[in-house]
Amino acid sequence: MRKYFAIIIIVLLVSVLFWTKPIKKFIPLSPPNITITYNQNKIETAKGDYTWCDKDSVGSSNLAADNPMGLVKNLKTTSVKKGEEIKFTFNPLWKQPNITTVDLVISGIGLKKQIVNKNSFNAPKEKGEYIFLIFSSWDEGHSIAYVFKINVI
Repeated sequence: MRKYFAIIIIVLLVSVLFWTKPIKKFIPLSPPNITITYNQNKIETAKGDYTWCDKDSVGSSNLAADNPMGLVKNLKTTSVKKGEEIKFTFNPLWKQPNITTVDLVISGIGLKKQIVNKNSFNAPKEKGEYIFLIFSSWDEGHSIAYVFKINVI
């Protein structure tokens, strides 16, 4: 009896391992959350504009959000040291975005591109409060923007 139980457990474990590998080829079914961290501490984010269409473009989700300044109004500000690394990740089980950009939001002026190192970028080198917008796109029908704010000390 123990022998059969052990075989069943092994078969189940192998099945789960093979099941999670193919899922990485698929785009998430709904707009995913992003995890943004500084020194392993999570930074609070808000979802901005997004477009999320199913394969046949029959059902889709579109959200035209408030401007970045309005979205971050109620978010907690995270303190970050000058020039330190800020990391961002998506659920690793799903397909990762093809394009991810990080922009500094400058009030009344627009966006300033930041240098992205795979899944991270560096905080500004001057003290102050900053708002960032991360835009990620999987394909033409799947894109989303996230905003967050930091206080550089």
